[in-house]
Amino acid sequence: MKLVPVSVAMFTRPTSTGFETWIQQRTDGPLAGQWEFPGGKIEKGEDAWQALMREIHEETAVVITGSGKLLGIFSHDYGDKRVLLHVFQVPWEESLSQATGLAVPLLKTSTGREWNLPLLPANFRLVEHLCRALYDGDHERPTA
Repeated sequence: MKLVPVSVAMFTRPTSTGFETWIQQRTDGPLAGQWEFPGGKIEKGEDAWQALMREIHEETAVVITGSGKLLGIFSHDYGDKRVLLHVFQVPWEESLSQATGLAVPLLKTSTGREWNLPLLPANFRLVEHLCRALYDGDHERPTA
């Protein structure tokens, strides 16, 4: 089975009720129409962060200006291939407002299912991991 290394960005920012993250809808390929966190394949000669910066710019025209934090490396089997996801929490970029996608809420108990969108299966685990990092980690808590 083919193993595909991929970098993924989970843009986050605090809101008055918690946090939010940004997702986009796939426009091509066998998974077109489903929602995912932006990112893409790591090319030969790139490290995961370089690939992420390149992919985000190619997909959204957003230039990442801050530094990201590696949340972990996760694998997911899609049947015909297995992806190795290098997942980064990335500070919100205001230029995301110009890109095609959605800002979705992240509460302490979020799983991604509450968004009522066809989210790629691998992403549910990532949402739960991000929420643990945000709410159990050393982050500034939103004020109500």
